[in-house]
Amino acid sequence: MWNHIKAPDSGLREIPDVPGSCPFLLVEDFATIGLEGDATARDHTPTSGKNHFYAFFRAEGVSQNAGGRGKWGVGKTVFARSSLVNTLFGFTVRRSDPRPLLMGQTTVRYHVVADKKYAPDVMFGVPTSDDFVLPVTDPSVINEFCSDFRLQRNREPGLSVVVPYAHDDITPDAIAKAVAHEYFFPILTSKLIVKIESQERSLTLDSNSLVDSIGCDDGDIEGDLSSLIMFAIWAKTLPQSEIRTLDVPPIAQAPTWSSSLFPSQYFDELAAKYVQGKPLALRVPILVRASSGEEQLSYFDLFLRQDLEGRGYPPVFIRNGIVIPKALERRVRGHRLLSLVTIDDKPLADMLGDAETPAHTQWSQNSQNFSGKYQNGKACLDFVRSAPRQVAEILSSKDRERDPRALADFFPRPRYDPQLEVPIKPDGDEPGRPRVENPKGSVEPFDIEQIRGGFCIQRTSRHLLSVRPPRLEVLVAYDRSQGNPLTKYRSDDFDLATMRREMPGVREVSCSGNRMLVEVAENSFRVQITGFDENRDIYVRARIKGSEESEQ
Repeated sequence: MWNHIKAPDSGLREIPDVPGSCPFLLVEDFATIGLEGDATARDHTPTSGKNHFYAFFRAEGVSQNAGGRGKWGVGKTVFARSSLVNTLFGFTVRRSDPRPLLMGQTTVRYHVVADKKYAPDVMFGVPTSDDFVLPVTDPSVINEFCSDFRLQRNREPGLSVVVPYAHDDITPDAIAKAVAHEYFFPILTSKLIVKIESQERSLTLDSNSLVDSIGCDDGDIEGDLSSLIMFAIWAKTLPQSEIRTLDVPPIAQAPTWSSSLFPSQYFDELAAKYVQGKPLALRVPILVRASSGEEQLSYFDLFLRQDLEGRGYPPVFIRNGIVIPKALERRVRGHRLLSLVTIDDKPLADMLGDAETPAHTQWSQNSQNFSGKYQNGKACLDFVRSAPRQVAEILSSKDRERDPRALADFFPRPRYDPQLEVPIKPDGDEPGRPRVENPKGSVEPFDIEQIRGGFCIQRTSRHLLSVRPPRLEVLVAYDRSQGNPLTKYRSDDFDLATMRREMPGVREVSCSGNRMLVEVAENSFRVQITGFDENRDIYVRARIKGSEESEQ
């Protein structure tokens, strides 16, 4: 086949030398049924029954999956694309037939070799008189193949795929990282175990080892994803009795979010837990209507928590164990959240599966399988996709018409302003001085206030229900009429290290230029810095940093 692979118009790049070593990727599944179906079939029609063998080796855009996961029949192309020579081998043992079968496939472009034009596809197998290719069944060939590529499969049903001349960026660490990102939930729920082996190392990702195993990565997978995985562990072990069920959206209209969906007996409890950074579990009913008029009541589950000590993570949507990574890629604006949306109930799972693109990365109302098939289809997609943001806004806005500290990170204000303060009964901290009730929707467990010649960041008794931040990073600059003040800071403006600092309850980690990093040691703390030009406005940004973060 090398004359064809090396043909100038084959479309292949980075072609390996011949002869030479053959790095390969082996993927084997177990506890499955193998590629069932007639291995001699030359075509497939919907009336001929399911034929997984035909769909995998001989068809494009055909899927025989019934579990609601893959639907487009193009995921198998990932194997060939992982090979420098666009080649794969498939070895299968079927549950209904103990006889093992072996086939291979290479795909290049139309190309010319020795003045003869060749078609793109070629199969590895046993040719018939009319050039149809059947799978190899010769035990000696199969045994040699299994030995050469180190297959662990003996006679267990399932499929083993060999990718010869695999791309060199397919490493054990890269695979472990991808698996943790895309399949952490089925691993945590014990529906999937992944073993990764190479000449240098062996790694198992299961419900017991996932958190420890991902620590071997280069660091990108730790941090935010680790927080999400720990949150998912809580979600998977939660008793069903702890999940609060919302009311069904009005049946006569498209589903929309409002506080009326929350049963009155649960609303105060949920709002209080949300503000305090405690985890919530909600079951959200939704009516799935087909264009034919058929109606089915379904639901999805939402697990949500404020991430008071971190920066949150983009909402994660999981349909039948598949993470849909681009359903909503960004963090929820205005909130730091850890959130999981799981869709396992069949009517809604089928509907969202129809809305997925071939790569199963996002939902689109324009998907071929979805468009025109459902009533209020787009509204249902938006209802599911917006669930984390809508629930966070509804729960954080309870009993609050406006938040006078909404922009406190960016615009420090005077300690007392009659237009902003809400007088309440004074306490012992500052006798006679009106105070502000900490808004329930406030995210930061501290206040930023302007004082004469500087600013003050403090956490007083009214914040103590929230989680104490481990570290605070403080960035300061003189404000500007245009542009980002922090990027326009100059060392001639000021140096925090030379200014007067009062910091009870914290320990200074670093301080230079316009940046300070402090470690919070006590529940009540204060960071007060003075000595700025009193004729200029100060721009202050304070944000929580994890205790494990290293100094940069």
